[in-house]
Amino acid sequence: MDLVWEELQVPPFTAALELWVASRTDPDLRQALIPLQERVFGTVHRNVTRLAGDDHPRAPMLVQFTIDLLTGAHLAGTLEPRVGSAAVVRAWKVAVRELAARG
Repeated sequence: MDLVWEELQVPPFTAALELWVASRTDPDLRQALIPLQERVFGTVHRNVTRLAGDDHPRAPMLVQFTIDLLTGAHLAGTLEPRVGSAAVVRAWKVAVRELAARG
């Protein structure tokens, strides 16, 4: 999760967000971005399922929560850095371990 969070902080990811928004009205751009999205989300999916286990009943939910939380936290700090974002990510790392352990 730390690696994914760090990767979201680099300028190329911010550019990817801008392209994702632009792709809402550009079908060709949308098709070009699908592989990038699959790679980013696939990385998160592998990391969370490694933590929870492939057959964990909560794995799909934990993956989606993780993707939404990390991308949302990054997006919320796009205009101005948000002091609390790192703390939210740390708290989620604890929470996802707990939720994965309670299967």
